[in-house]
Amino acid sequence: NNVINQHIDVCIVNAGPGTGKTTTACEKAYKLIDEGVIFLSYTNAAVKEDMNRMYVYPNLSKNISCNNMDKMIVFKTVDSIASFINRGISETYDHNIRDAINNLKNNNNSFKQKHIIVDEAQDIDDLRCELISVLFNKCNFKSITILGDPRQKINMNYGNWYKNLCIDSKDGCVKFNGTTYLSNYIGITITYRFKNEEICTLVSNL
Repeated sequence: NNVINQHIDVCIVNAGPGTGKTTTACEKAYKLIDEGVIFLSYTNAAVKEDMNRMYVYPNLSKNISCNNMDKMIVFKTVDSIASFINRGISETYDHNIRDAINNLKNNNNSFKQKHIIVDEAQDIDDLRCELISVLFNKCNFKSITILGDPRQKINMNYGNWYKNLCIDSKDGCVKFNGTTYLSNYIGITITYRFKNEEICTLVSNL
């Protein structure tokens, strides 16, 4: 409930396996549907899983999409939101991200949606996290909620930006693209997948 009802600028959520991280993110997206949400994750598979979880809510299918940016809840990878910003594809995937960052910094971009939710942030590299930062800073979003767990990284070179955000947010503020925002750090530690905390800790360390 602390995550779902959080209205501060930046909410950083550190949640281990089986703690209901994605379920919480989807519930928050549903709660914010009237103002709209861009829901980001790191792979197409993760995006589809997030979107499929929304179908448990009644009469929501007409308001969600992974393609149509005019819907109230839009599910995208960071790379696909970059392609939308650029109105095309750049030379390489990383060039696509860098071009989108420059586009956001140099032009007036606006989105129908007013909130951003990022799931599985520990698997997003620093360049793509920079894009998320500039997107939030430059496009007048009301809030951003970033969920992940540094212990569950797929690639040990990714997620450092998110890990640093976890640390900084405990002081009540974080910087995005040079601008300071009020923040709140929330740790979710109760797991519903495992019988005890020791097993949860073991899985997190594998």
